[in-house]
Amino acid sequence: MRWSDSPQHRGDHDVKDFLVNHFSEKDRRVLLIAGAGFDPRTRLIPILLHEVLHSRLRTLLLKEERPSASDDLVARADANQKVLTDTLLDCDVTKIDVLSEDLSVVGGRKATRRVYEEFAGDFTDVVVDVSALSLGVGFPVVRCVLEWADSLPESPNVHVVLAGHSVVDNNVHATPLEQSKEVFGFKGDYGIESTGNAAKLWMPQLAYDQRAALGRIYDNLLPHDVCPILPFPSIDPRGGDRLLDHYSAEILGSWDVAPKNVIYAAEGNPLDLYRTILRIDDERAAVFKEVGGSQLLLTPTGSKALALGALMAAVERDLPVRYVESMGYTVDWEKVDQVPESEVELLHLWLAGEPYSSGLGTGTG
Repeated sequence: MRWSDSPQHRGDHDVKDFLVNHFSEKDRRVLLIAGAGFDPRTRLIPILLHEVLHSRLRTLLLKEERPSASDDLVARADANQKVLTDTLLDCDVTKIDVLSEDLSVVGGRKATRRVYEEFAGDFTDVVVDVSALSLGVGFPVVRCVLEWADSLPESPNVHVVLAGHSVVDNNVHATPLEQSKEVFGFKGDYGIESTGNAAKLWMPQLAYDQRAALGRIYDNLLPHDVCPILPFPSIDPRGGDRLLDHYSAEILGSWDVAPKNVIYAAEGNPLDLYRTILRIDDERAAVFKEVGGSQLLLTPTGSKALALGALMAAVERDLPVRYVESMGYTVDWEKVDQVPESEVELLHLWLAGEPYSSGLGTGTG
């Protein structure tokens, strides 16, 4: 496992302590890639890094554009962008059209193309803040940064950071497209001749507003088995039980999920889900080796912290990631605005660079 003992920090105190101590070293030159969106967590990490790095920080803000964006979301995104561009010393904002005029999904491809332009800089560290990046943009960006870092004789440090909160995640509701699609760069070996007879296991991460989208993905994939992923332990102790009840028709009906196939993963610890996915992949490879092989297909929705575990597994094993892109979002601002910043859960993952070249890849996971 590439990231079995990946250094990670969780919680406000540990993450801020690490970022301040690490980036206070005067030889650090940092590229930050982040979202410029409506999400209230958009500003947190960029401003924190600015306070430590000042002129040693270069920031690329990706502003995702969707055709069904409502006026309130546009206004909030513009307000976040203004705060960041007024504060950060070296900052560029790039608009990313997530969908083309014919509603083809193009956001991931456009985002990675723009990110590659930044790699000409002489950076010791690259930080990807996924707090305000969607799945279809954030996953490809992290992957392209890792592939770039891996291609260099001396890999720069690659960090992924997240300001997460389940209340915010659960009150941002997507308006999905009609068809599912693989995330750009995450097709894996799905749909090719060599895997035509493989036993397909679909691992969807359950989320309240994704019921229609997950139904479409299931109908497109028609997997042989389904292992739904639930958060436990989680910020909401009963969150997993409520999701089970919410999806009872699918779990007991069309998906036909055996109780032993429900996966529980710690909501705030991506390494937990990462290790679980790789273990299942290894076990199924041995079982199905003589009868066409096994294929895992991932759908990370809901908790972004859990989704990062799926991302790490997908990158390491080149697993297919399937999702339904969004035309736009609606937000219950009454609930979201009540979340104090002190309750936002910070997460830091160190995915490439110094700990791995020195053999010190151990952390608090």
